[in-house]
Amino acid sequence: SARGCSDDRGIDPGFSPRLAFFTYGAPHRNGLNQYGAWGRAKDGQNEEQILSFYYPSMSLKKDYDQGIQISTTTGWSGSIEDYVKRIYEVPNSWGDNGGMEALKAQAIAARSYAMAYTNNGSGSICDSQNCQVFQDGEKGGNWNTAVEATRGKVMVQGGQTIKAWFS
Repeated sequence: SARGCSDDRGIDPGFSPRLAFFTYGAPHRNGLNQYGAWGRAKDGQNEEQILSFYYPSMSLKKDYDQGIQISTTTGWSGSIEDYVKRIYEVPNSWGDNGGMEALKAQAIAARSYAMAYTNNGSGSICDSQNCQVFQDGEKGGNWNTAVEATRGKVMVQGGQTIKAWFS
């Protein structure tokens, strides 16, 4: 890209075995790497450890207003918790393979992103990969378990919810 690429294959990610790959799917190159989070979870890291690695200057707020209403640009509207249950970003099966903590980290990142993107529900959010992959029906299974386990948790910096990029 115009910003350039750096070879980070020599960097120890803190878990083993490790895998290095390059992607063109996320031009921001910031935030949570979903496959990296899965590897960290399978290596025994919890959601807070995973999030601290990808967002080193964040704090975890555990008591935000769960009644905030989120609207999509396609007309869906509901509470932030109902919204996050409809995010389809990572495989549900990760929770069956030692990756439940990655699902929890993703749930917190998705919740934080939606809160920041919409300015706590003041605006709407698109339902595609340009914002977050959202569908009208709940994803269910391990994903809903992860959302419920992290209910009330968002990432903040300087008192403001962060726009938690991920890819």
